[in-house]
Amino acid sequence: MKEVLFRLGGMKFIRRFQLRQKMRERRTGFTVVCGMMISLLVLMLGINCYVLYGNVQKDTMNSTRFEYMYFLKYPIKEVPEGGEACYANPSPRWQWDIPSMFL
Repeated sequence: MKEVLFRLGGMKFIRRFQLRQKMRERRTGFTVVCGMMISLLVLMLGINCYVLYGNVQKDTMNSTRFEYMYFLKYPIKEVPEGGEACYANPSPRWQWDIPSMFL
């Protein structure tokens, strides 16, 4: 015999049926609410990443100077007018002849 958690004796049939149905479906309701919370969390994380990387892209575009850069292969004692001194190091990571320049 099933254990009765609470008695519904003094109610009409429709109201008793509604309460029993709600009690049977409480796990489903809890699962739906938890699923909605998780999906909203994933949605907010996605929107946050989209905005973050959009701002990173804008900052990178604004801070990068697209200018021609020339460098002298043989060092001289004085830096020419309008130039900047830097140190060029051939990169062991790549097979190409691309030096890393440090200002």
